[in-house]
Amino acid sequence: MTQLVVLLDSDVVYGVSSTDFLLPLGQAGLFRPHWTDRITSDAIRNLVSNRPELDLALLQRRVDMMNRAFPDARIKVPRALEHKMTNHPGDRHVLAAAVHAGASIVLTKNLRHFPRRALAPWGIEALTPDHLVLRYIPLMQISSSRPSFQWLHASTIRRERPATSPKIFGRFFLFRWGSSLNMRGSHRPGRSDGSGQEVLRHSQVR
Repeated sequence: MTQLVVLLDSDVVYGVSSTDFLLPLGQAGLFRPHWTDRITSDAIRNLVSNRPELDLALLQRRVDMMNRAFPDARIKVPRALEHKMTNHPGDRHVLAAAVHAGASIVLTKNLRHFPRRALAPWGIEALTPDHLVLRYIPLMQISSSRPSFQWLHASTIRRERPATSPKIFGRFFLFRWGSSLNMRGSHRPGRSDGSGQEVLRHSQVR
């Protein structure tokens, strides 16, 4: 199975619950994530606007650790490509980034800004995090041969932090970094350098 390439919109990067859930899936090989500096900057700006008590330095540190954990995720998009997009003007840079990254999916919570007619010419579709996981988790075979693999029941997750994706947490479990996944029989281990664990451990926004 060809690895998915996914462009994360700023409203997905915005939430610690969503990134703490999704980035381990990317680390384990379910998909290859991408974002841009503008996307992460928009996420930080919106967080500071909505929650002014948050420490800006900690928010930037979180983004820095995401970039270290996924060194190939951060991309630069030619300005001329953005002008070719026909979706909502405020999110044309996001669709352009998806095209430039060769992504087949824009992961967003704002589907209205990514109508099918604007995405179809580029072979891209817009999905919410819920839809991504509900569609592709059934294609995965979970291997628990490694001792670091650990299931956390959904009720435990709800007690520790608010769940932004109740449909996911009602059906699935959250697994920690270092899990071993087989995608249709092909082994795709996560990194063993622990950088992904640092992203989760030091995510400060609640």
